[in-house]
Amino acid sequence: MHAIDAQVKTSAPWRTRTVDDTFDATLAEHRAITEAIRAGDAETARLRMLEHHAPDRDTRIRQKVRRDTGGELSTG
Repeated sequence: MHAIDAQVKTSAPWRTRTVDDTFDATLAEHRAITEAIRAGDAETARLRMLEHHAPDRDTRIRQKVRRDTGGELSTG
């Protein structure tokens, strides 16, 4: 946990979207991951964690590309 905390504090320049249901959706994702862990279902926990991280990962990539290129992503 200390390593994860340090990584977040030192390498989190991104901003994620804020929408009204963000907290509820995130809480539900965390609960689903925790349930899979408690059930001893490593594969489901892994998949749920990947799904949970995907939107932030994609946001960070888009923002980095914009910073590095000075503009928007090309769509095609």
